Amino acid sequence: FISQKEWKGEKIEVKPRSVICFKATCTRFDPPSFTLDVECSKGFYIRSLVHDLGKALDSAAHVTSLVRTKHGPFTINDCLTEDYFTLQNIITWIKLTRKQYPELARYLDKRKQYIQMNK
Repeated sequence: FISQKEWKGEKIEVKPRSVICFKATCTRFDPPSFTLDVECSKGFYIRSLVHDLGKALDSAAHVTSLVRTKHGPFTINDCLTEDYFTLQNIITWIKLTRKQYPELARYLDKRKQYIQMNK
């Protein structure tokens, strides 16, 4: 991870790539803090956005909390909370997910990176 290398003082050259910020909303502003709700494409670095915002304001800014609320077809509501981390719940979730998202099942099948179960 880039941030881990930065903490170690390593020089990092990040190659630019095309990313999209579909939507950015300031949902809370309590100077000097603010909260952003960002909808973005794969590869978008929120920490870089916040850093750039600080620079644009001739100041500095950093991330104090980051929550990914959606990844691909999954939202935070699809997640299993720690209270439900049992083998049976995880197997049930995988079975449901494979049925709901056949493209994900095909992807996992190709890479054989899933728990083999009775289908």
